[in-house]
Amino acid sequence: RAAWIQAAGGLAIDLIKPTIKSITVQNTAASLSKLCRFTGQGKDFYSVAEHSVGVSRIIEYWYPGDYQLQYDELHHDDVESVVGDLSSPLKQECPDFQRIECRHDKIFSQKFGFRYPLNPIVKEADLMMLDIERRQLFDVVLDWGLPCDSREDPVLNNWKIRCLDHYTARSLYLERHVYLCDHLGLPYEGFHEPTWLGPG
Repeated sequence: RAAWIQAAGGLAIDLIKPTIKSITVQNTAASLSKLCRFTGQGKDFYSVAEHSVGVSRIIEYWYPGDYQLQYDELHHDDVESVVGDLSSPLKQECPDFQRIECRHDKIFSQKFGFRYPLNPIVKEADLMMLDIERRQLFDVVLDWGLPCDSREDPVLNNWKIRCLDHYTARSLYLERHVYLCDHLGLPYEGFHEPTWLGPG
């Protein structure tokens, strides 16, 4: 039996042989806005969509004129809208999963026009956001062995995680996508609010 999932709007996504026709930015935003970071272990709901926008804004802070890098960062976790947000320590133990994830990363890159493989700066910003997140989302903060400390930068030290509801996070992600597409001259699929997403 083929391995596939149904996406919103009646699209089917083949998990083994994905195609760009099965991907829309509306579906991606809707899914990421409902996926909780840290497998739900944080003290509040915090979506992958909000995370993606936040890391893109860290890149904006570091490289204010580099819209491509900001765009790459916004879309760096798009694959999780299809394969889920597997925790990083577990992912390292699952090479077959990593190969499938890589296939989808390439398809998302072709669909939306972000660069893949990702620039190392994307990972650097992602780790910095991870440090911010762990300090704000966990009451007891363990040593995660991160190579960075957000407290060393006064702006990042005061960065606030908002823990938005999924509807607001989805809208924020789409607005950021449109903003960066406009700067890069990329198409963004003719936006509208699909009725099947609903207001909440």
